[in-house]
Amino acid sequence: MNPILSSLIGPLIDKVASFIPNPEERQRARLEMEAQVMAQQTEIVRALVDADRNQTEINKVEAASASLFVAGWRPFIGWICGCALAWQFLLMPIGSWAVSLVAQYLGEKPPTFPQLDNSQLYPILFALLGMGGLRTLEKIRDVAREKL
Repeated sequence: MNPILSSLIGPLIDKVASFIPNPEERQRARLEMEAQVMAQQTEIVRALVDADRNQTEINKVEAASASLFVAGWRPFIGWICGCALAWQFLLMPIGSWAVSLVAQYLGEKPPTFPQLDNSQLYPILFALLGMGGLRTLEKIRDVAREKL
């Protein structure tokens, strides 16, 4: 049984089994309850594995599509994330510095540039970097498509 699950359900099984006065029947009931929990846990794992397989098949079909709107959504998200990073760490700091110099030269107050919320940007970036690693693996194994 899963250690986390057994730490949660084990005391509950013990409590329920404690109501059985005969020690042999108590042990048998405890083993039956543990077997039921393990069977349910096995079914959950099977369902999760099946869901992962189904999603993999969907991803293969999407990636094989010649349509830019079907196969191109991942690169689109990648470009959006890349543009956001370029803005946040290159264009905005350099642009605000340049605008501040011009504003100081003209005697004006420099405008403020909008900043992106990094707490939402980083999870997308890390997910894309993981997918980028998978894309590299496709290229290494020579299974990558080169044209849309």
